[in-house]
Amino acid sequence: MLAIAISASGFDSINAQENFNQGQVQQNGCCPACRQSHCRCRQRLQFVNPDQFLCEPQWQNLCPPNSDGTVYPPSGVDSSNPQPNSIQPGTQPNDQPGVPQINSAGQNSSNDFAISTRLGSGNEVGFRTAMIGDFFGGGGFISGPSWGGVNITSPTSGGDRRYKLTEATSPIPTDRVFLNYNMFANALTDANGNELDLTRYAFGLEKTFFNEDVSVELRIPILEGVSSRQTQIVGGPANRNSELGNMSLTTKFLLAEGNGWTYSSGLGVIFPTASTAILTTEQDDPGFTVEFENEAFYLQPFFAVQRTLGQWSWINFYTHCDFATQGNTITVYNEFGGLTNTPQIYNDQNLLFFDLSMGRWIYQSNRQNQRLRGVAGIFELHHTTTLNDTDIVSTGQDSSQSFTGDTLTNPSNRLDVLNTTLGLRFLVGQGNSLTVAGVAPLRINEEHLFDSEISVQFNHLR
Repeated sequence: MLAIAISASGFDSINAQENFNQGQVQQNGCCPACRQSHCRCRQRLQFVNPDQFLCEPQWQNLCPPNSDGTVYPPSGVDSSNPQPNSIQPGTQPNDQPGVPQINSAGQNSSNDFAISTRLGSGNEVGFRTAMIGDFFGGGGFISGPSWGGVNITSPTSGGDRRYKLTEATSPIPTDRVFLNYNMFANALTDANGNELDLTRYAFGLEKTFFNEDVSVELRIPILEGVSSRQTQIVGGPANRNSELGNMSLTTKFLLAEGNGWTYSSGLGVIFPTASTAILTTEQDDPGFTVEFENEAFYLQPFFAVQRTLGQWSWINFYTHCDFATQGNTITVYNEFGGLTNTPQIYNDQNLLFFDLSMGRWIYQSNRQNQRLRGVAGIFELHHTTTLNDTDIVSTGQDSSQSFTGDTLTNPSNRLDVLNTTLGLRFLVGQGNSLTVAGVAPLRINEEHLFDSEISVQFNHLR
């Protein structure tokens, strides 16, 4: 294969073949056009100087043009007598879009990861193979004789207090902006006993740093679920509202990549940006009011692995935890606005997640003028388990009153939730990804947290 070394004054192809055969990887060995567009047409050296790369010729026709209109290979390379694996501009490897070139030994390049994801430009490598997700996670439920036997979803953050960082994300740091839509059927119960859907819109961006080895992702969720202000009228109308949820910030570190493997780790932090929630027992004859403060920060450390299987398939695996750093204050007021007892603290249960995603390209093309450049099918399994027992907090008046037995808790205590996701991903134009998926719970009864989910995810490279 041909390796091209770039000097400060331009391209220097002297003894390039010999340098490659001797394993001498030249620093910044990627063409300027690629570097300017954050191209990943390079082989990263695992756990070694991350600023050294190897530009492999089978990707040279994928490099965008230079600012002066010239394309790779540069002047000085004899295009009439190309080295093995070299591809002339405007041609496709083996005359088929998206088929990797075979080296002189008759084998595929060892960097299957880059080949299988390098059909687009920029760091499209990240969102091409992103995980879809599955999760709906609220807090506890308030119930008791004062609430007419209704198990009311904790109304903080629209009933969707927590989110899962494997929603529409990749193990690979990526520069992107995105919009996610999720609709969970029959996921909530309001104070009047109505079963409601939860609709979640998440706006966000991810920005890479340090040569695309690190990224920071911000998500801003807008939730249409149960209202944070409810007055109970059993059998009354639905208490729906659109509200800001809890925002999140995730830092991702690329640990190593090469030979089809990618390893990353990081930490997500969820901030209590949603409103305080208030429930009142009666409308015409006020009884008492329960106030739910939204105070807890959540930490989500994770470890992720991606494996590409040749050119057409990939696997993602994530494991991460969700820890509440503190509890949320629960205060009960009587009909005159006075405290009925000392405010209490409710701690959400800590969670452990295991997520597996498998994808295969049904169609892919690297032609620059192609409108539809790829279609992939994706199958996922998601397991969530609680790590500790639930808290039980009284939401009634003191023992001398008639409201004993009212509690905020998870009545099922320990849970093991198993969901499956099926989706299609479309690569549209340059730098756009659209994913449409459905999610179905595989468990029943208390581990059946919603009936079904529809997910639509759009990513655009920056």
